[in-house]
Amino acid sequence: MPRRKWAAGLLGTVVVVASTTLVPATQTTAASSAPSTNSDPALGNGLGRLLAKSERPSLKRQANGGLRINEEALTIRDDQNRVLVHLTPQADANRAAYRKQVETLGMKVQAVDEDKGTLEGFIPLSAARKLAALPNTGTLVQALKPQTRVGAATSQGVALQRADKVHSRGIDGEGITIGALSDSYDTATTTVFGDPLKIHAAQDVASGDLPGRGNPRNSQPVKVL
Repeated sequence: MPRRKWAAGLLGTVVVVASTTLVPATQTTAASSAPSTNSDPALGNGLGRLLAKSERPSLKRQANGGLRINEEALTIRDDQNRVLVHLTPQADANRAAYRKQVETLGMKVQAVDEDKGTLEGFIPLSAARKLAALPNTGTLVQALKPQTRVGAATSQGVALQRADKVHSRGIDGEGITIGALSDSYDTATTTVFGDPLKIHAAQDVASGDLPGRGNPRNSQPVKVL
């Protein structure tokens, strides 16, 4: 989720949100006769890869000379080593009956989205395929551990545009000029909901979310043309 409401139309420094952690691949080989380690595409947010790894711990994933995904970096576990997931029933499912089914299969429900019926809770990985196979299951995805890197605000666009993959290679945008169209940059007085706006460009510079005097990483002010 976004960390604050924005009225400013220009974000001059890139910030990072939760994303799959990448580590340099080591040399990985597997015998041609070894069983496949392909993950289940029905288990989202890396849950399928996490399950495949738990079922075949002795096998190394082929990295094709590139980068290897570390699924554990964003996995949330409880003291019983269960994994936090979001499980959403189909729209026409009996939610009360469905919840009893999933709890019987080992899900420890922590919270419920009353709108969509999504259940957030911990499950043993061994129950993932059974939960996904229930007739009334809509989606089953891993809940990702949030990680922030820069500034006080985070943008969902970083993960969607894969900017975090570029950051991991040491590229942070230094020396690149970014332009944006805005009719309210540092002039708005209310939020999009009509509430008084308390965060302006000066506060965003101080928190590291905009370049300018006071930002230790980028002191060059935003230029309004």
